[in-house]
Amino acid sequence: MDLLSAVAAGKRLFRRQTLEDADLREADLTDVVIKHSTFTNCDFHRANLIGCRLEDCTFVNCRFSDADLSECQFTRCTFYAPDQPCSFVHADVRHSKWEECDVRLCTFEKAKFLRAYWHQVNATGAIFFRTEFQRSVTFKECNFSLADLRDADLRKCDLSKCDFSQADLREAQLKEANLVTCNFAGTNMIHAQIQGADLRGANIASFDVRQLDMTDVKLYEAQTKDIAKGLGIKLFEHPLLASEDM
Repeated sequence: MDLLSAVAAGKRLFRRQTLEDADLREADLTDVVIKHSTFTNCDFHRANLIGCRLEDCTFVNCRFSDADLSECQFTRCTFYAPDQPCSFVHADVRHSKWEECDVRLCTFEKAKFLRAYWHQVNATGAIFFRTEFQRSVTFKECNFSLADLRDADLRKCDLSKCDFSQADLREAQLKEANLVTCNFAGTNMIHAQIQGADLRGANIASFDVRQLDMTDVKLYEAQTKDIAKGLGIKLFEHPLLASEDM
């Protein structure tokens, strides 16, 4: 019995499935649990996966365009293979939870991310252009290096301990965001808005503060040295203060 027939018959738990070139367009997979399975070249266009739980699954070159993945839970799932990442264009991933997943080079263009939660997700090189974050996502300890996050609205979001090295954050909204210990090495921050953001412990050595409004930004005192260095300022210890410490 194939997957769709088994689901129609009422089965909800599947293990060690292997599907290739499967047409799952508009399939109703609500609340299905799938573990240790592999999907290759499968089409989930407009599929309903609300409330699904997927653990230790691999997806190669699969398409989730316009699919409803809201309230899904993905644990240790891989959506990347060399030259064959998955596409989530216009997908609905609201209220979904992703733990230790690999979405390198995947496309999330125009996807809906309201209250999505990601933890230790590898999103290196992923595309989030025009993605709807709506100031309500939590991304912790994730890798967004080389990712396209242009114009992302991430105001007041928890993005702590994320790696944004060499990512494209042009015109991104990061006001009052939690950016504690994030890595911004080589990040394109042109016209990004970071007022009120918590940047304590973050790598901001490459920030050009002449082009950024740093109003109310939270920093450790030592980080001001990185800012001064970027501006070409030479810092010296005040001789009177130095003598007082002796």
